[in-house]
Amino acid sequence: MDIAAAHMLALQKMDSPGFHTYNIGTGRSYSVREICRLVERITGKKLTLHHAPRRLGDPAVLCASPKQLIEELDWQPRHSELQEIIGSAWQWEQAQCERLVAIQSR
Repeated sequence: MDIAAAHMLALQKMDSPGFHTYNIGTGRSYSVREICRLVERITGKKLTLHHAPRRLGDPAVLCASPKQLIEELDWQPRHSELQEIIGSAWQWEQAQCERLVAIQSR
């Protein structure tokens, strides 16, 4: 929902001269391990993880700063807590599975 809101605000700026780009993020980064633990907690499923060294060229940290988006378009992340993102994605996936089962049982 935050991404959609940012896009809607950016569309309003299309008539302004120049080329504008914005990062959509929260300014906070998460490790893959943090995300995997939270996915396991929310879904109740154990993930099969394969540990490997960082690939050549991979940055140590990636973090999108929304500073310009906030300052220029007055955007604020409202639904960007990692738990909410994973939880809503999991609910959506569960609903898709239920629909598929209903269709197949017809």
